[in-house]
Amino acid sequence: MRNYFSIQPFRMVKSVFAILKYIPSCMKLSIIMLFLCIGLTFAENSYSQSALLTLDVKNQTVQNVLDEIERQSDFHFFYNNKQINTTRIVSIKSDKKDVFSVLDLLFHDTNIRYSVMDRNIILSVAENKSI
Repeated sequence: MRNYFSIQPFRMVKSVFAILKYIPSCMKLSIIMLFLCIGLTFAENSYSQSALLTLDVKNQTVQNVLDEIERQSDFHFFYNNKQINTTRIVSIKSDKKDVFSVLDLLFHDTNIRYSVMDRNIILSVAENKSI
């Protein structure tokens, strides 16, 4: 009668765990942290970092610029018309810049701030903190 079942692979696994007993825990943690750091270096850029916009707008309203950004990308803007002045006239020229750079140019010297959540951009008024 032939024995088709072998226990040899299980002995190898036991020997690996036996070797791990002799490695200090600080070295085990260091190896785990090393692999985590290597994994984080290969993290992908988000859409907001990879979406590049090309704008050449002269004497247009903020509303028209926001519409153009929505047309060129997958972003959508959310804001309160009573708080954000969308009739302000601006001129912007940007060539293949990310959305953060374009929004910084658009709202330079204003109290409007933005926050990006996935593909939605929320515009709000920055609170003045007076002491």
